[in-house]
Amino acid sequence: MIYLDYNATAPLRPEAKDAMASALEIVGNPSSPHRFGRDARALIEDAREAVAKAVGALPEQILFTSGGTEANAMALKGASPQNWLVGSDAHPSLAFLFDERANRLPIDADGRIDHSDIERIVQSNAGRVTHLALVWANNETGVIHPIRDLANLATELGLTMHIDGVQWLGKGATDFAELGAMSLSISAHKIGGPAGVGALILKDVNAMPPIFAGGGQERRRRGGTENLLGIVGFGAAVKALGSIDEEASRLQRLKTRLEAELESMGARIVAQSSPRLANTTMVITPGMPSQLQLMKLDLAGIACSAGSACSSGKVEGSAVLSAMGFPGEEARRALRISMGRETTEGEIDTFLFTYRDMLNRAGAQSVA
Repeated sequence: MIYLDYNATAPLRPEAKDAMASALEIVGNPSSPHRFGRDARALIEDAREAVAKAVGALPEQILFTSGGTEANAMALKGASPQNWLVGSDAHPSLAFLFDERANRLPIDADGRIDHSDIERIVQSNAGRVTHLALVWANNETGVIHPIRDLANLATELGLTMHIDGVQWLGKGATDFAELGAMSLSISAHKIGGPAGVGALILKDVNAMPPIFAGGGQERRRRGGTENLLGIVGFGAAVKALGSIDEEASRLQRLKTRLEAELESMGARIVAQSSPRLANTTMVITPGMPSQLQLMKLDLAGIACSAGSACSSGKVEGSAVLSAMGFPGEEARRALRISMGRETTEGEIDTFLFTYRDMLNRAGAQSVA
């Protein structure tokens, strides 16, 4: 199998697997005062320090969650939908995107945000818009927003800002302290950690209300016994990231060749002129719906996707592409290729051969 769906989830890193296996030997509850509990607590706090270092935050600003979706939900808690301005390319877990009372921030045909749109919407709502929620990098198109500039603008306009950094983690430098944002969400399984664990980074933990009643875990903001294995795996995955710039350069070289070959076959690269993640290509395939492409590629041993894994099973096409102005017919022909640490040049060669053969066979059948 050739795995080209890293934006959905990355294969578990061996470092994370080993760390989790060792943690299985720990029997104590992290909140217990005895030695067994202290051993478990030490592992959690070591992981917290690793995550904090990776995102430029303090350990006490890190709240562990069940993943990026919960982290986003926690960040939205406490404000009314009409107070939020949400990017139109936001992940579905930023639920206010789908609330008619919320304000949507448009994106252009290249997936970019116009700063003037933020100013216009804030001014036209006469003080009702107080919060801004944006993805740092879109999980489908790979478009990277100038998040530092946008965070500065939010500060100038008096907005508190939440950043969905799930797809950005491990693919670019992160300095939470420098951003001045209210919060940042991240997830372990996008960087080779286990699924089911993530984190919300908060500028002021005490300013966020608890999400439910429980014990005093996670600064009394998320009660319940911590997911020790998941958190340990998260910390190990963060420590194993290595040189982000070096890996991004390698993936960018693969992507450049991939996209040149795809274009030569008549495919259209989405948001090609925009800054994008080095590992991500979304392409509109001529004359073939996404689901048929995925089926044919899967039969050939290649795993890709048609967009967000959280929207699997939907046939109406990508909501992100719709927000960019793509007609429904084109949106339903989209294919996302997302690479990662185990992707090789040979695998890209095999994908391109299979993709070309798929198009040739479809053309021959249509002629027949």
